[in-house]
Amino acid sequence: MVEDNERLRLRSLLAQVPSKMGLRKDRTKKQWICPICGSGSHKNGTSAFSIEGEVFHCFACGNSGDIFNLVAAMDGINANADFLEVVAKTYELLGEVAPTSDCEAHRKSYQDGRRTASDAFCELEHQKSSNVAVASIKTQNTAMQNTDLVEGNAEEFSDCETHRKSYQDGRRTASDAFCELEHQKSSNVAVASIKTQNTAMQNTDLVEGNAEESIVRHDYSNDIAKWQRNLKNAKKAMKYLLSRGLTEETILRFQIGYDERHWQPRLQKEEPSIVIPYGNDCAYYIARTIDGKEFHKPSQREAGLEPVFNCDSLYSDGNKTVFIVEGSLDAISIEQLGFKAVALSGTSHNPLMEQLQSKPTKSTLIIALDNDEAGKARSTKLRDELLNMGIRCVVKNLTEGLGYKDANEALVKNPEGLSIVLNRVVDEQSIANEFISDTLYLEKIFLKDQTQFKECKNIKTGFGLLDTRLGGGVFPGLHLIGASTSLGKTTFCHQVACHMASLGVKVLFFSLEMSRFQMVSRGIAREIARGNSSNAISALEVRKGEKKDRIDGGTERYKNLTKGNLHTMDPKFGYTVEELIKCTGRFIEQNSGEPVVVFVDYLQILKVDANGRKEPQRREEIDSIVTKLKQFSDDYQIPVFVVSSLSRGNYMLPVSLESFKESGGIEYTADVVIGLQLKCFGDNAVFDSGENKINKKRDAIREAMCKSPREIELLILKNRNGAIGESLFYKYHSRYDLFDNEDSGSGSKMPGTNSNGF
Repeated sequence: MVEDNERLRLRSLLAQVPSKMGLRKDRTKKQWICPICGSGSHKNGTSAFSIEGEVFHCFACGNSGDIFNLVAAMDGINANADFLEVVAKTYELLGEVAPTSDCEAHRKSYQDGRRTASDAFCELEHQKSSNVAVASIKTQNTAMQNTDLVEGNAEEFSDCETHRKSYQDGRRTASDAFCELEHQKSSNVAVASIKTQNTAMQNTDLVEGNAEESIVRHDYSNDIAKWQRNLKNAKKAMKYLLSRGLTEETILRFQIGYDERHWQPRLQKEEPSIVIPYGNDCAYYIARTIDGKEFHKPSQREAGLEPVFNCDSLYSDGNKTVFIVEGSLDAISIEQLGFKAVALSGTSHNPLMEQLQSKPTKSTLIIALDNDEAGKARSTKLRDELLNMGIRCVVKNLTEGLGYKDANEALVKNPEGLSIVLNRVVDEQSIANEFISDTLYLEKIFLKDQTQFKECKNIKTGFGLLDTRLGGGVFPGLHLIGASTSLGKTTFCHQVACHMASLGVKVLFFSLEMSRFQMVSRGIAREIARGNSSNAISALEVRKGEKKDRIDGGTERYKNLTKGNLHTMDPKFGYTVEELIKCTGRFIEQNSGEPVVVFVDYLQILKVDANGRKEPQRREEIDSIVTKLKQFSDDYQIPVFVVSSLSRGNYMLPVSLESFKESGGIEYTADVVIGLQLKCFGDNAVFDSGENKINKKRDAIREAMCKSPREIELLILKNRNGAIGESLFYKYHSRYDLFDNEDSGSGSKMPGTNSNGF
């Protein structure tokens, strides 16, 4: 506990702070550069920061106060709510040894600057010697019984300085508690209160410092509902919120309310305030005055330590990027623009670290605290702690180039500029791992990545030799399957997807061209053909409902094969890669802990969200899509299969990397590239690109396409995990949407096929 004389001594040392911090003077050599906002640091700037006696003031940023206010501002600490930490930081800054600090439960009763007899008792409980505390209360009890106060004459002391001084810095002593009791209108009630507390101290474990158990979390749901109702008719409050750039939709989404007479401890009066809840559980909130910058939060005694604001965004929607900001309004501003954000809200403890220790996030965290010295220092510290936990993160200044203090100010004055910055940061996710040493990666991340990679080895395509050529199975990464029209690229991928589902893998199949009805009909037709080729019917006949007995049997086989693990998404033309990634993120979140594979059919239908910018050239767009899908597969460590068409100019040439439309991004970004072509393309006498045999090529292709089944050659054009350049051969029964498992002409048949090959 810091006594009054010690507080006075520390305040008198304010003038030593600049030199202790190693601060420079401005160009006039008369004033120090402000350690909070940096005033005076520009080449021709004059500092607005001054120290006079025990008080500092900076006209640039508006901060002022004593040594404790200065230390709190530099470290981003709430001086009133966390005074003990401010004092500890002050000792550290001055190079002095601080007295032994009190326990966390001891400081909790200072949160709102208002005290009760119970709070005073709580403080006494946490003195190091419970005997001293008991003796102190006994002494006070005796004193009250032996003075005129017992006779009800406390009123004359209502304005005494002794009572008032204990609120100045939010700290209390046993004497202060006694003084407060003196000023209750009924001294008999005060005496009874102290006696009750004395008994409690002697008969509970609280004397031993277990007051943390006394925290009973309060449910503010009724209050929050009332405050929300108040807002509907509060024109002044709505005007304030709209002036902060928030839309009515955002105000409703975050359940923001209004209290016309909310108690503001630091002002010691009731003030009109907006109220922002911390989530749907209604266990915490912040009330901010609409005529100033004062705020109030629940006491730790009622609500415990302050949590992360908007915590669900760390885990919802499968977002790979979450912004970490200072205040709740900043987080709300970023969310309004379509991104994810949480706020630390200036708390001295680290709620984010506590949250992530109990439940890690898969997202990359963008640390974007206030752009002042305190914010920068806190950002660096938080980044180091997150990296040490193995969590991907990077520090970013969201208002760089915009000239604003925080995200909310940017939203008000330049929402388009803020949106551009946020999009740019999201697009630069490759920097999230920047400057992580290999040593730290090996210690914190490598084993996790290795485990995820190894778990994928049991994901098989259903085509044995193909699995072997791919390195034993399907691994995380981007897989491109390309072919010209009518060669079965969609059927091949859907057949693989069904087999993976049969293994217990959760499969998400984006069919961007054909409906779920069409895709499932294909699957049923395939299963009918596999069960008995003589009963085989086409997918069209399945959709028509003809031959119901066969359809019923095929339907059961399809259901038993996929086991509820295959999820086909209906087509959505104009679907953007960003929408696809967000949807997949939600799917992964819902199936947390289970293997997931994603199929996209097909690449050329996808779009890029231009966000109001000029539409990119198609090649640039394809490159961007491929890059985003690759990044997504890496971030979540899952296999992603993408169907691609080929350039028309390559239809009569053997398939190669150059055959893929806008092939730059595909060639260099994909982990595996597979091409399908007619087997006849292997006839070099006809398809030698060095000779002009256009008619012979057309005849050969026409003849091969008329065959039933069609003979298909699969070529592995690129493979980061295994062999390349080898050919595998299959028979494609286009009528029944079935690839016969005839790897390399071995004659091996898919289970359930007959001697005819299907």
